[in-house]
Amino acid sequence: MIHALIRAGFALVVAAHLAACATPRADTSTIKTQSDAGAVVQTGEVRTFVFGDWDGLEIPVWSYRPAAARADAPILFVFHGVGRDADRYLREWIPVAERWGVLVVCPEFSAASFPGARSYNLGRVFDENGQVNRTSSWSFSAIEPMFQALRQREGMRTAQVQIYGHSAGAQFVHRLMMFAPPASAGRAVVANAGWYTRPRMDIDWPYGGKGAPLSQEQLNAFLRRDVTVLLGTADNDPQHRSLNREPGALAQGPHRLARGELYFAEAAAAAQAAQMPFGWRMEYAPGVGHDNGRMADFAASLLFGANQGRPRS
Repeated sequence: MIHALIRAGFALVVAAHLAACATPRADTSTIKTQSDAGAVVQTGEVRTFVFGDWDGLEIPVWSYRPAAARADAPILFVFHGVGRDADRYLREWIPVAERWGVLVVCPEFSAASFPGARSYNLGRVFDENGQVNRTSSWSFSAIEPMFQALRQREGMRTAQVQIYGHSAGAQFVHRLMMFAPPASAGRAVVANAGWYTRPRMDIDWPYGGKGAPLSQEQLNAFLRRDVTVLLGTADNDPQHRSLNREPGALAQGPHRLARGELYFAEAAAAAQAAQMPFGWRMEYAPGVGHDNGRMADFAASLLFGANQGRPRS
């Protein structure tokens, strides 16, 4: 019964979302059901709107604000995986949003508007002919104005946006923070990425920074940021259906766990070589595989634990 109510609530939101894509307007759906875990009551509203105030195509945006989330509540942007299923990602984050009192926002980079890895995972930095796009049209460039638009719509005073990405979303997030970090960006969690743009200028794009519009100064600034590489210890299947097996990816390791460990180690070595502070950390989600829903609790503790103490029970 509980699952049926949740599915029904989200079906209403999907219909509202499709209508919003045709006509940019706000829509809401109140959900008041018990969570799967039975410990968190969902009290807030799922909202959708279409963001278009940037130099690119319109982006549907899903959000959930718990009833207890005040105007100064944390704001978290969650970036979906290769399925481009922002609605599912939002659904999986709702119990976490309730526990921590966080406004969760999930932009939807559809395959129609942002085709392939080039337009989403790689930020649309290059066009289909290998030429660098103007910076304002990079997918990365939508995030800061989207955050400001969201703040205005929700009447929020929160000055920083916290950022989380899983799988393809983790690819988007680490490159976002590397190439064009939003002015309002706070902490970032990169969870279970399939492969990385390594923090090296001697490896060709997209597996490294060589040939990309990236300076050594930008790379150093990235290494100083508050970034967590979050890895599921069971995300170690070398035959996973969506795992990149191109030579540049295989050079990073046989599976996501190994690739994340190499990425962090190379970042730490680069910071040490530059004799500069290193702002990153690496954390593990024990026993978790390639599963955004199970990674969410670990990520929330990393993002909000130091600032807000224990989550709501």
